[in-house]
Amino acid sequence: MKTSFASDLLTDPMSESSDTCEIPVEMIARFRELKHDINNSVGVMMALCELAERDPVHFSKLSSVIMERCPKMVAELQVFGTDLQKQQLR
Repeated sequence: MKTSFASDLLTDPMSESSDTCEIPVEMIARFRELKHDINNSVGVMMALCELAERDPVHFSKLSSVIMERCPKMVAELQVFGTDLQKQQLR
């Protein structure tokens, strides 16, 4: 069965069958933490959009949070992707 990249990211690695490659527990924990951070930031971005229409003061505060978080998330995602590729080569 062929799946899309997005659906692969959304599936829980712990639910995979035993015939697939094993993923170290630390990689699973890192993935869950990264997914949590991304979901939180998307929630903040959605709130930012809503507040931009209502209250410019809150817009300024939330936009500074997003400007701070996004580069960190991108860097963490790149490191995780590199580590995952290394794991697949083992």
